[in-house]
Amino acid sequence: MLLFAACPRVRLFWGRCIGENAMTKVCLIVLLLIFPLAAAPATVRGVVINPSKAPVLDAKVSLTDIYKAAAGALNYVATDSHGRFTIANVPLGTYFVHAQKRDSGYGDPAFAFVAVGAPAFPKIKIETEDQQESVTVKLGKPGGVLAASIVDAERGTSVERARYRLSIAGDPHLYISSSVTEDGKILTPAPPLLLDLEVTAPGYEAAIMLNVKMESGARKTLIITMRKPHQ
Repeated sequence: MLLFAACPRVRLFWGRCIGENAMTKVCLIVLLLIFPLAAAPATVRGVVINPSKAPVLDAKVSLTDIYKAAAGALNYVATDSHGRFTIANVPLGTYFVHAQKRDSGYGDPAFAFVAVGAPAFPKIKIETEDQQESVTVKLGKPGGVLAASIVDAERGTSVERARYRLSIAGDPHLYISSSVTEDGKILTPAPPLLLDLEVTAPGYEAAIMLNVKMESGARKTLIITMRKPHQ
C-alpha cells in the first residue's frame, strides 16, 4: 500500500516535488487503485450428502455462530442438483454448518430434539476476511414426518390457536414446541423414536398421546380430537 504524508510539499522517489493540488490528485488515484484490489469477502462452499454419500438436492444450509446461537442462523441457501452450496460474505467467527430438508425427515439440527442420533456437523473458523472454506455436510438417518390434524370432538372442525409439544418418550427435556398451522395441522420432521405428543388450545382440555412411534423415512398421520371441559 502507498502512503503519503499530509504536508504541503511531498518529495517523490524520483526527486520531484509536488504541491497540495497535485498531492490531492495523487491521493485520489491511489484510492482508486487500492479499492478495486480489496480482498474478496469470506466464502463457505461445500456439498450435502446422505448416508449413501449421494448428493442431497434442495437442502437448506445455514451457518450458526457457536457463541451467538440465540441470534439464529446466518444465511439460508439451497443446494443445487449436485448437492452443492455457496454462502458468501461470511463475517469473522466460529460456526456450525447445518443442513436440513424437512419434507425428507431432516429437521433443523440446531434443535437438540431433532439432532438426536445425527452425525456431528462441521465446525469452521473464519479468521480472515478473504478466507475460502470448503466443507462436506453429512446427513444421518432421516427421521419421519408427523402430520396431524387437530379437530373439535363435537363439531368436527379444525381447532384454531392450538399449540403442540413433541418430546422424546422418557426424556421430556428434549422437545420442540410450536403453533399449529392456521387450518389446525401439524407438519414436522421428527427423529425415528418413540415420542410423546401434547396439544393445548384455549377453551379445550389438553390432548395427550404417548409413545407415538416414528419410523425413518415414513410419514405418520394422526387425527387429534380435542374436547371442551365439562361444566
